[in-house]
Amino acid sequence: MNSDHAAGPDPEQGLSPDLDEELARFPRLDAHGMVAADLAEEQAPAPLDGPSPMLPGLVAAVGVVLTVLAVAEAVRSVPAAGQARPMTALVLTAALALGGYSLTRVLQLLAMAESRRRRRAAGAQLPEVRWQLLDSHSLHAIWV
Repeated sequence: MNSDHAAGPDPEQGLSPDLDEELARFPRLDAHGMVAADLAEEQAPAPLDGPSPMLPGLVAAVGVVLTVLAVAEAVRSVPAAGQARPMTALVLTAALALGGYSLTRVLQLLAMAESRRRRRAAGAQLPEVRWQLLDSHSLHAIWV
């Protein structure tokens, strides 16, 4: 037995013709394990993602921080006899914490849609965007 030669088919010769025919019957898979699309579909540009959720996330985080500060202030405050604790700041900051993400997201998406509408009206060919305001983001509109 020759130790210089590895067991198995010669890589320069390829697989056996019978095995090549057998493998050709199975669909080609992409990197995610899904059936790969035709070459014509692969060459089409992928739809663009919508705007980044970083800004709405930042607004919600600021709302949470302000809510914690407002709760701490409300707990420390001692109201005068017969008066209630001031809750306005707490209610407003809680509203920002709970609805700030959705409000910012809807405003962000509306601004992007308006910008794309103006550019299309000017004759620009824009690729499709992966989101639909009324479909994918209807929950944000409900929160607002």
